[in-house]
Amino acid sequence: MNLNRPLIGLDIGDSSIKLSVVSKKENKLSLDYAAHIPLSPRNRRSTDQRPLDPEAGDAEAGDRGGASEAEKVISLKSIFKNHAMKKDQIVMNYAGRPPFIRYLKFPVMPENELDEAVRWEAKKLITEPMETRVIDYAVLQKKVEGNQNILEIILVAVDKSDLSEGLGVLWKAGIYPRLMDVNPLALLKVVELNHPAEMNQEIVFIDIGSTKMEVNISREMVLRFTRQIYLGGNGLTRAIMEKKSVSFEDAEILKKEGGFADPETDGAIKGEIDRMVLEVQRSIDYYRTQFREGQISKIILMGGTPLMPGFRDYFETQLDFPVVLENPFSSMTGPAGLLKELNPVSSLWASSVGLALRGKISEAPA
Repeated sequence: MNLNRPLIGLDIGDSSIKLSVVSKKENKLSLDYAAHIPLSPRNRRSTDQRPLDPEAGDAEAGDRGGASEAEKVISLKSIFKNHAMKKDQIVMNYAGRPPFIRYLKFPVMPENELDEAVRWEAKKLITEPMETRVIDYAVLQKKVEGNQNILEIILVAVDKSDLSEGLGVLWKAGIYPRLMDVNPLALLKVVELNHPAEMNQEIVFIDIGSTKMEVNISREMVLRFTRQIYLGGNGLTRAIMEKKSVSFEDAEILKKEGGFADPETDGAIKGEIDRMVLEVQRSIDYYRTQFREGQISKIILMGGTPLMPGFRDYFETQLDFPVVLENPFSSMTGPAGLLKELNPVSSLWASSVGLALRGKISEAPA
């Protein structure tokens, strides 16, 4: 596996674009460059903040107002115009409607039979017409259960039109990615890199962005569960906006700089975070009913919303597990000035770094 060639993780979110350039230097991963470009949401108001049901696989989007395609294209062009990077080394995120991701187990069988078995299972599990989905799977590992050799599989299905739309934005910017990946699998690479001591335990890692949060649970560094809920940082901003009668922009500043510091908005903020905590607990409870395995070792927070002052501390008080804020650069070297600048807000780059790491994994020989 050639890790010396830099790879680029490109995370196009609802409120910003994050980019990380990762390479290997002296047997250690290095962060060579990182960029962050805020985007202008088209929709500042809430439309539907109802939680999604994990069992039903609910995928109706609520607050999905994001930047226009034109703004994304201009922003992407500016990143690559100002910095010399190879556009053919990019790993980008799938940013459409929630992907269908399911952990499956099959008896060991020939590859052609496995392909047919997985697709047959997909037809039973996926409610949408198969012709509207792009379906793929990966064999995670082979193991023995009882007296039987089994294969652990991760099945992924995404909306075909959303995938085409995401690629179309990059193509208009003159960018042709080598790989597209779903966020839970990218984030898992960050967990694997930075939390090897918990490799055999269950870890909950939660990515909370501006419009949605994603609850993921892994065991033995295999993704067992993922769920997307339309609650995010914009809900906190709106709570402040309504209490203070200020604009969205001013409320956003108050959230990022003060957090719980203002007694006038303290209760409203806690109410929104309580909704997130409730959905996290529901996700964990559902996972336990499905797998009935060991204990959760920790909860890892990722994304931009947990950077709000006091967020991690309050989150931890509401749950029975240790809660940490992820720093995806903690196992990396890099320019001292760059790391010093990024470390205080490093959780924002978790997806981007994970995408770059996924690109490196994809170089491994079969």
